[in-house]
Amino acid sequence: DNFEPAFKEAKRMIAEQQVSLVIVDSVMSVLRNEYQGRGELSARQQKLSQILYSIKRMAQEFNIAVVLTNQMCADPGCTFTNDA
Repeated sequence: DNFEPAFKEAKRMIAEQQVSLVIVDSVMSVLRNEYQGRGELSARQQKLSQILYSIKRMAQEFNIAVVLTNQMCADPGCTFTNDA
């Protein structure tokens, strides 16, 4: 649950600095590392749903816009690396 401390910090920063836009880059990257393979797909999707719900609530609470980016993959078991 690496996201809870991040949400608390984000909320603090939004309130203190009058933020109007939050950009979350690669929302799935942490989940892909924690939940690998098709066998954990259901658990990963449940966790993603919780995260997205929290982001939605934060956006509504502070009346801000949120942009999410994500890498797409046809295979739910795939991982992305920076191998060059």
